[in-house]
Amino acid sequence: MQYMTKILLFIGIGMFVLTIGMWFACKKYHPTYGISGTGIDGLPLPVQVVELGRGWEWWPSVLWQVIWAWIAAPILLWRAWGIRDTMGWRTQTIACCISSLHAPPMFLIASYVPAFAKANAYFTPSQWIHLSIITWEIFTVFVPIYEVVRQWILSKKNVGLERVEQMSSSTLAEKGQTSVFSDECMGDRLLTKDALDHVLSKNLEALQDFAALKDFSGQNVAFLTCTASWKSSWPESPNEEQLLGTYNQALWIYTTFISPRDAEFPISSQAFKHLQSIFEKPARILCLRRGKRKSRDAIRSRLFYTPAARRWR
Repeated sequence: MQYMTKILLFIGIGMFVLTIGMWFACKKYHPTYGISGTGIDGLPLPVQVVELGRGWEWWPSVLWQVIWAWIAAPILLWRAWGIRDTMGWRTQTIACCISSLHAPPMFLIASYVPAFAKANAYFTPSQWIHLSIITWEIFTVFVPIYEVVRQWILSKKNVGLERVEQMSSSTLAEKGQTSVFSDECMGDRLLTKDALDHVLSKNLEALQDFAALKDFSGQNVAFLTCTASWKSSWPESPNEEQLLGTYNQALWIYTTFISPRDAEFPISSQAFKHLQSIFEKPARILCLRRGKRKSRDAIRSRLFYTPAARRWR
């Protein structure tokens, strides 16, 4: 089972047990059984409705919201604020973090401050939390859908431009003329994998300049740079020590750029499952030996263990 699946399963089970346990323990939801002193019998109906949203049974949920909204979210904001990425996750992360900050304090104020009684008749205290959830859904569901639709429209335009280019080239070729098209005429082009490999091997500095000036993740460039250096360091007839050094190099690349548990900002890879099956277990062994926070340093120290690895450095 993957690490992310384990975490989500653990959180889901915890929330389920917390909800069911609090419901059975509190007599205000079922007067016949529950912990003594938690009932609301004898109170007027409007007061009972208000009291359903108050009480100690809500404290664990509020504490959970405070931990995520006021501790985890600011840390994510600080780490993601200066990053420019092409996938849009930075904007989504910042928006979700900011939209959660108001929920816990406003829920508590609306629940326990008498001055909010009139406002609660139209906007109940729980709606402050619902408002943040709606914002999450907008930025995590509808914004990606918009991006996909926009990308699909742009790809359709590119296909149309390619067809026009092919028709114009064939027509000019029949007439014996030479066709020249400028970038302004044809718009943005999609570079092929061969062109990217050529840039990596022949003119890497230009790609780094492009990444610094355009909306292209520097993490991707660093990954491509390290991968190209690792690939170029392969010996023609490796011995056992050289194979170990090559594997250590690949392990460091995996933990630094790909691993969701070790990489600071993991990149997406279509071969993630395959890479995880090869490198995840050795990475976990090194992390356990050296400590979780120093996992990448531990792997890097092992990377330069052999002469072959030192030559790659």
